[in-house]
Amino acid sequence: MGEKYKNFQEGFLTVPELARRWRVDKYWVYRNLDLLEIPTLRFGRSIRFALTAILEWEQKNSRVQR
Repeated sequence: MGEKYKNFQEGFLTVPELARRWRVDKYWVYRNLDLLEIPTLRFGRSIRFALTAILEWEQKNSRVQR
């Protein structure tokens, strides 16, 4: 895509990118979207994750005690 969309793309993750971030299989992400209430943006058949929403979700759902 052109330079016009570069910043737009940087704020969003695809399913494979989220899977790499969490070190899980992309099919695990698909299976658990609704079960784990992962915040998604759906554009037709495409699924994207806003990075800010994922960071908040990770913080909220982290099992690590700090």
